Amino acid sequence: MQKPQRLYYLIKLQYLGFRFHGWQKQPDVPTVEKMVKRTLRFVLDHPNFKVLAAGRTDARVSVNETIIELFLDDEALNLDTFLAEFNLNLPSDIRALAIEETNAQFNVIQHPKEKEYIYLFSHGEKFHPFCASLMVYMKTELDIELMQTAARLFEGIHNFWSYTYKPSDTTDTVSTVNSCLIEENTLFTANFFQKKVMLLE
Repeated sequence: MQKPQRLYYLIKLQYLGFRFHGWQKQPDVPTVEKMVKRTLRFVLDHPNFKVLAAGRTDARVSVNETIIELFLDDEALNLDTFLAEFNLNLPSDIRALAIEETNAQFNVIQHPKEKEYIYLFSHGEKFHPFCASLMVYMKTELDIELMQTAARLFEGIHNFWSYTYKPSDTTDTVSTVNSCLIEENTLFTANFFQKKVMLLE
């Protein structure tokens, strides 16, 4: 019997994480991976596929752009048709931005070299309730200039062993923080945002 030809696809995703318990599939709770796999099973009309993500997120964390890798055997996709049908059946808080074919040499976990994290926050006047899924509200006035100075101390090479869940002797816990900035938010806007929203990038 001829061995099936393995095909590889990269799907670019974004999602609002407010109602999800993170990316990774878990029993009895909604996760992004669970919804993505459920949708793929429906669109492909079979369960014979595998999905790997470039990274995992915690509960309620949203993602503006991430990559997952889809593995299929002997099933070449029409990329435009698949992307349209995949989006049509995904829940409204998950969207596929693009899909492209890749090969066995690409490893979606090992290839990414940088990640960017953005945290929105505001202080002083309490924000509109619609903001609750998008940012943190600090009840007291903050010393933004002092926070900006402190943020720069995260830059450079650091050992994050204390932040690592159950590290072993072989776990690499050293990372380089290329930049750490606190500045006024201009990336995300909504008419219910306060005039001044800050972000930690």
